[in-house]
Amino acid sequence: MRTVLFTLAFLTLTTSSVVAATPIHDNAALRAVRFVDKSEGWAVGDHGVIWHTIDSGRTWERQPTGTKASLRGITMLSPYLGWVVGRIELPNAAGSIGVVLQTQDGGVTWKETSTYPFSGLNAVQFLDEKHGIAVGDGTDTAPTGAFRTTDGGKSWTALNGPRVSTWNAVDCSRPDAALLCGDNGLAVLKGNTITRPGAIAGVYATSVARSIGDRLMVAGKAGEMRRLVESSGSFEACKPITSEAAKQCDFRGLSIVGDHIWAVCRPGSVIFHSTDFSQTWETQKTPITTPLNAVCMIDANIGWAVGEFGTILATIDGGRTWTMQKSAGQRAAVLFVHARGESVPLGTIAMLSHQDGYHTATLAVGHTDEFRLASAVRTIGGTSAEVDGTKHWAGYMTEPTPDRSPELLKSTRDPALLARLVLAIRMWRPEVIVTDLVAADSPTSDLLVLLHMKEAFTLAADATAFPEQLKTFGVEPHAAKKIYSIANDPSKAIISIDLTKFSPEVCESWNTFVEPASMILKRTPTTSDTACYRLVAHRLPGAEKHTALMEGIDLAEGGPSRWNRGELSPPKTLTIAEWDRFAKLRQEMNALCQKPDSAGGLEKSLSQILSTLATLPDTIACRAALALGFRFTEQGQWTAARELFTFVVEKYSLQPGSVEASRWLIQYYTSGEIRRRLELGNQPIFQRAAFEVIPPDAVQQASYTDSLQTKPMYRFTSANAFTFWNQAAIDLEAQLAVAGSNYARDPANQLCLMTARRHIGRVGDNAKVLKAMLATNPAEPRSDPWMGRLAEELRLANSEESENSIASRAVCRMTTTKPFLDGKLNESCWADASIVQLKPGSPTQPGFGTTAKFLFDDKFLYVGVTCLHPPGKPVPKVEKRERDADLNGHDRVEILLDLDRDYSTYYRLRVDHRGAVADDCCGDSTWNPRWFVAVDSTPTGWTAELAIPLNELTSTPSLANQVWAMNVVRVIPGISVDSWAGPTDTTPNPQTMGHLRFIGAKEDKKQLLEK
Repeated sequence: MRTVLFTLAFLTLTTSSVVAATPIHDNAALRAVRFVDKSEGWAVGDHGVIWHTIDSGRTWERQPTGTKASLRGITMLSPYLGWVVGRIELPNAAGSIGVVLQTQDGGVTWKETSTYPFSGLNAVQFLDEKHGIAVGDGTDTAPTGAFRTTDGGKSWTALNGPRVSTWNAVDCSRPDAALLCGDNGLAVLKGNTITRPGAIAGVYATSVARSIGDRLMVAGKAGEMRRLVESSGSFEACKPITSEAAKQCDFRGLSIVGDHIWAVCRPGSVIFHSTDFSQTWETQKTPITTPLNAVCMIDANIGWAVGEFGTILATIDGGRTWTMQKSAGQRAAVLFVHARGESVPLGTIAMLSHQDGYHTATLAVGHTDEFRLASAVRTIGGTSAEVDGTKHWAGYMTEPTPDRSPELLKSTRDPALLARLVLAIRMWRPEVIVTDLVAADSPTSDLLVLLHMKEAFTLAADATAFPEQLKTFGVEPHAAKKIYSIANDPSKAIISIDLTKFSPEVCESWNTFVEPASMILKRTPTTSDTACYRLVAHRLPGAEKHTALMEGIDLAEGGPSRWNRGELSPPKTLTIAEWDRFAKLRQEMNALCQKPDSAGGLEKSLSQILSTLATLPDTIACRAALALGFRFTEQGQWTAARELFTFVVEKYSLQPGSVEASRWLIQYYTSGEIRRRLELGNQPIFQRAAFEVIPPDAVQQASYTDSLQTKPMYRFTSANAFTFWNQAAIDLEAQLAVAGSNYARDPANQLCLMTARRHIGRVGDNAKVLKAMLATNPAEPRSDPWMGRLAEELRLANSEESENSIASRAVCRMTTTKPFLDGKLNESCWADASIVQLKPGSPTQPGFGTTAKFLFDDKFLYVGVTCLHPPGKPVPKVEKRERDADLNGHDRVEILLDLDRDYSTYYRLRVDHRGAVADDCCGDSTWNPRWFVAVDSTPTGWTAELAIPLNELTSTPSLANQVWAMNVVRVIPGISVDSWAGPTDTTPNPQTMGHLRFIGAKEDKKQLLEK
């Protein structure tokens, strides 16, 4: 405990450093806890909260931090000196920002100590006042997600090693030896390099704790618990030691004192305790059921545990009894359960939280970024969000399967998933449950979650169902009152919520309020204007006639599952009337975003939008312009989006949203695909100074013939105009640097900028940038996709020949004879074409024989694909081929073509086993090129021939020696996703592309394959 000096500091703290605790801070989930003695400790968590006590937790006061980050880790070397780390999720899948805070006065002040461009951080440990290690997300600029400091956190160095997703915990015995734990498994640090010993790989680890000497414990999801023994910087894994019942829980925190171990978990109704270093275990009861995230024991008797709802528990008898010291809630009024994070109805959660004060919990069953999901839900007032973590739906499960049947769905019933869903209901104890979409064309994963939740709704109330939960975890059966599913057809919904109405609680409409959260979960902020629900099952008489989710539910305000009404409302910096006026203007602008009938109408709408934005406060206008720009992008109106994003960059350069506008504009100005669409008139031309109209032919044919070659409508006015077009992207690099060095160094951004420099002849500058980025990045190019792209660009810039190319390479040869498009691939020209062999997406997927071949002449790019399948699987061809047919759920091949190797924008051409086709440009299905396809089926497979007019793709007069980025992907719903250039999914991944080199007919095939 502190002496007189501490008392003086405490007097200062009580008058200047303690800040008022607001409801949102009271309720913030706590992620870590640390005590320096039996009296003084700190607990950190979401919304930037740091709670401090000097009386063993009898009272807790909040210390100011100046951040809204989710604080995840804390280390204290003394009552005065300590560090806290955390994370802020960036919108548009742009990663995360790491936060490092330091105090030298016990938390009277917390200050950021470093300008290092961290990714999101989850844990930190200091050995002394100078040496420490922080771990978190792996990124393109810091692939290992691990950092070391030798000067107390003033500067940091990224450690070497493989690319990872994220690390959750770290334990270091000395500065050059550590154990790292994450969803990638376990890894060890030796010197400056992180490696993964095979003996401890494959563990989904969340926490680690060390006993005296070299004994450690590692805990993780699905009941994972292992003993480790450290010896000279290496670790030996012992067998898992948890019981079968414990596999239904997720361990989240550990604390070790001698041979005693305490492990907190989800659910938080019990804490696992061992007195003999994991040989035997007992469960200690707690007064809560919601998850606990961390535990800190000072000795064998005294300790604290923290978790959701800002909960803090304490014990003075080794855990035989745990008492509540702090909690803002104890259960969720509504539980949202969905297969995918992007399916979560954000508008409904926001309304329930802010308008009515209900606590909500969200669970994503399939693979979703838990940090992003939790951040999005917190942003809109939701209480808690988590990812199950044990059910990683393959990509083909997120689309409908045409031949699914009750028998197929029954065969996919997963008892383990069902048990975890029942446990979630018993843990959160909701009155109402909301789950996935009811529709004939629902993705298979969504329908499976709906079916499992319907069964879980019944079983959670049955004491004979999963009795081990009641015995092991001490939870009780729970009978929720109603369960609803999302409905996409308002005519079949019994509840319809208008999200466009102005809400005084949030000072805007619900659909615009949740846009920032939507951008955290996905690349665009587009949200629905209406939320519709169908009743699935209930235990309330008359529920079939309810017109609101919470109708018939009586929960007291300020109780364990509900705030006092209005406690989450923001401060009213303007009058309600002013906010209402701004909201109406925003809805008017949304209406103007609807696709106009003509380019003139679009330009007029855009002019009205820009005029309206100029009347709004900067923060509101910037967010609105960004959201409207992405709405235009989704509609394929890229020219209008360009004008809005340019408006943001020029007028609101210091607003957070400006960096997203800059990134989009860089991709726009460097994309050959977008430029070609402008030339062909697929997009309206607003910058008439850069483009001129190509006059029509003077001589018109007497009879009409349909030409195969699309005639361009526009061209650059001059070579200087083309240079200025690319220079516009290069000039935006400075804007990225202002936002942070991570943006300027981001390989995704730099590859676009390299395209612009290459277009205007600055190849030498590209080589310098590439060498610098590869030299300063510790990732091994072969283990990191983006570093691999940079290494290949350097090889191409230097015209180097290498047999050890990182990227997959294929050759497209010029042909002097055209193939006859009948889908049979039996012409002689195909015999000379190089074979592109697709590989299974993962070792567990069976894969099928799939190959592709490429040829070209002066007018067409030809592609031939051969797809095998089990006997008896042929399907009839479509009778009438339609533009952009729905290919979801069908065996199909997708060709991705990136002309500039910017790895951001691309053409995608798709054909399935029926001969149905679809195409898009960077996801925009309004791109409608003319191309030709023939498909032939056999009992054991199908083949297809494609002929794509080059004029639809590029204005380059000769393709010889050109190198495009390319990938070929085959999706076999319910079975596998195979690809040529690397692992991918049903959603295109531009960074996993190889190289397609075009060669003339006279060039030697063998030599060019070696390039």
